[in-house]
Amino acid sequence: MSDVKPFSEISRFTSPAVEIVCTNDPATTAKIAFSKYAGGVLTVASTGGATQIDWYASASPGDTPLQVYSSGAAVTTALTVGVHPFPDATYACALICPVVVGAASMPAVITVKG
Repeated sequence: MSDVKPFSEISRFTSPAVEIVCTNDPATTAKIAFSKYAGGVLTVASTGGATQIDWYASASPGDTPLQVYSSGAAVTTALTVGVHPFPDATYACALICPVVVGAASMPAVITVKG
């Protein structure tokens, strides 16, 4: 088992934070390239009146994003100021799109890790 490294030697890449704009339209909201990452968070400093995030995804940048479902239910996140982990149901998606409900748009910051 000499090829197994102790945990202290394993490094994980964490991207720098990236500012995005989430809108109430799946066609115009930010698309987050997620296929090569193992997790991520959406940091919200101000909701701007938005109350929820509906999670959408697409396979390629030219595709219209579609609602993500898990066990037959739409994947959503109740929105408050704070840090929101990406839902587990989005982890196999190439591009994820956080669509806001209750406001036209909302700025956010994303951080992903590989």
